[in-house]
Amino acid sequence: MFAALAMVLGCDGARAAGSPATVVRDSAGIEIVESGAPSSTRGDDSAPLRVDSVPTLSIGVEAGEEVYQLHRVFDARRLPDGRIAVGNSGSSEIRVFDADGKYQMSVGRAGEGPGEFGPFASIYFYAAGDSLIVPDDGFRVHVYGPGVEYLETRRFTLMPEVGRPFLQGVFTDGSWLVQAYENGGTLRGAPGTVIRARFSLLRYGADGRFIDSLATLDARERYVNEVDGVTHYPYIPLSADPLHVVVGDELATLVSDKPELTFLDQSGKVVRLVRWPRERVPSDDVWPAFRDSSIASFANDDELVRRMFSAFFLKELPLPEFAPLYRSMVVDAERRVWLERFQMPGVDALRAWDVIDTNGAWLGVVHVPRNLRVFQVGADFLLGRSLDSLGVERVQIHALRVLESP
Repeated sequence: MFAALAMVLGCDGARAAGSPATVVRDSAGIEIVESGAPSSTRGDDSAPLRVDSVPTLSIGVEAGEEVYQLHRVFDARRLPDGRIAVGNSGSSEIRVFDADGKYQMSVGRAGEGPGEFGPFASIYFYAAGDSLIVPDDGFRVHVYGPGVEYLETRRFTLMPEVGRPFLQGVFTDGSWLVQAYENGGTLRGAPGTVIRARFSLLRYGADGRFIDSLATLDARERYVNEVDGVTHYPYIPLSADPLHVVVGDELATLVSDKPELTFLDQSGKVVRLVRWPRERVPSDDVWPAFRDSSIASFANDDELVRRMFSAFFLKELPLPEFAPLYRSMVVDAERRVWLERFQMPGVDALRAWDVIDTNGAWLGVVHVPRNLRVFQVGADFLLGRSLDSLGVERVQIHALRVLESP
């Protein structure tokens, strides 16, 4: 993969003036798509999409019926019939609400049996035809039917040469995208050293058996920090893991400090490289403000936590050359790629997302309510989890409107 990338990055496809996207091919037949300004009639970088600031539906309360009190929601999904499935990891169950937000039922519970979730499970949803695939933390996944009825539990076939498998997505042919860290992601090292790790992106069959390796990437680095005999392993500031997501039968990856998407087919071959204009920001330019804001964010934690992180952020740390440009990535119902821009801690502003269309053209920027973590983008809605100042979680749906044709 990296040999192919080096070759691609050395190719300079000319960008046509006044054109939002130029497509060229290099000598190996890899498609390179380069965008200039988005094709907007408003004269700015806005995409032809708008997310309403006020939700059309909100599920979750601070106090009231227990089924509406949400805890550790890492994912939610609007089903084809309009119902909403919420992964309430805090209670180890999936809660299902109707299209108006009224509670209907729950499936799953804590345990190690079929349809049960282990104590460290974070519930995520992946669509496979009309079924939902939901990973557990015990090398297995649960399968639910169209009515979110439990069907079966499938287990990964473990191999000594492959690390612990984590489900990351489902290709349209039903095979699975799986992430596995080298050495199982074990954290160890002498104080003051940096932990460097790598992970592989693999393809497994729907029966849990390994098929092929697609790519190997450098994971986010950690620092071994010791204070008063207590050791912890915080991430290196202003660093980020590479992002990856399934787009149909392809895998899209992104190194978060570069405005580039690399698309690979199911054999791991690079087939397309997409670029758009974003200026890379040197870490040194933002580090003082980032450091001070990060230290302040621990003001309400206990004394040991404050001391540990204060000591960490005041060290001479091996910062990356550039700050991240992006922090998360999702694919919408039209197979457009949405990239959430990195935001400095403490910044009270709308979240900005760059949107790349199916042809690789940069459509521009969409703004999303600042406290909304996006889970799903449909044809006319955006679904996510909001978190208020009291820590109350709510699953919300916001209308998504098309303003103009791209």
